[in-house]
Amino acid sequence: MRAQERMRTNTIIGKMYFFYYDPKTKDSLPYYDRFPLVIPIEQYSDGFLGLNLHYIHPKQRIVLLDKLSNTLSNKRYDERTKLRINYQFLKAASTAFEAMPCIKRYFFTNIDSRFLEISANEWDIAVMLPMETFVGASTNKVYAESRKKF
Repeated sequence: MRAQERMRTNTIIGKMYFFYYDPKTKDSLPYYDRFPLVIPIEQYSDGFLGLNLHYIHPKQRIVLLDKLSNTLSNKRYDERTKLRINYQFLKAASTAFEAMPCIKRYFFTNIDSRFLEISANEWDIAVMLPMETFVGASTNKVYAESRKKF
């Protein structure tokens, strides 16, 4: 499927997306990711809470996806496959500790693009791509800071 066919105007909980973001509170943040790779976990009227996988090292992203694989809606890894997770699940799941530094809040008014949906059969590829675009810190500094949180 071509990228244009994957563009979405909204998100679905448990699927994976790339998009451009300009944080509302960027002046108070030590660093942020302009091109997040996010799995939304809770929806709000003004945005969503999601796991931005760019905040952890690619090897840890694979480990986290593997740990969350038991929550998949199906094992086909197709366009209907999604993770059945939310914040309460992640908070209670002691085995998903890699997720904690990834939990970020996103506001619709600060999203600068449509959402590029990543098909479940490409999640393992997407998490390995060096697409993070951190402002305010190097990628290695972000990984080091995140590692302290789990």
